[in-house]
Amino acid sequence: MRKPAYLLGAGLAWLFLLTPMASAQVNDQSLPQRLDSNIVEAKPDVAVSKNVVGDQVTLRTLDKVTAITKDFSVKVGDSLKFGTLTIDVKHCEVKPPQAIPETFAFLQIFEPPKLKAKERAKLTEEPEPNKLFSGWMLASKPAISALDHSVYDVWVIGCQGGNIQ
Repeated sequence: MRKPAYLLGAGLAWLFLLTPMASAQVNDQSLPQRLDSNIVEAKPDVAVSKNVVGDQVTLRTLDKVTAITKDFSVKVGDSLKFGTLTIDVKHCEVKPPQAIPETFAFLQIFEPPKLKAKERAKLTEEPEPNKLFSGWMLASKPAISALDHSVYDVWVIGCQGGNIQ
């Protein structure tokens, strides 16, 4: 009975691959010697710079209903009222000039709860707003950490002030 040609080819391939490994001899002199007492940790000659902290953030907003975008400059620690949103700017930083450019800001975005007129009339004090977003937004990758809202979009454009040129 004749065997199919592909089985013969596969068998020859295995034989060809295994032959050099089987005939190779391990020589103690060919292995690197391990000297634990002489190990020195190499440190790269790379200058590491800290991020530059800014005192003002540039935000771009989009009202999806009217399709109007607008840029705002907000100081760190201040709030921006945009539509029904309140945007609190907590911090912003920029990577140093020798690093890959990146601007990021820590924002908290709030919206008042949606209440019917009857419910709002019964309230004695202003209800606590809903927190829609709290975290870092990156200028170069706004989709990584974005506000998920049906009417508004907010993203970071830049960070100025402080020691930023």
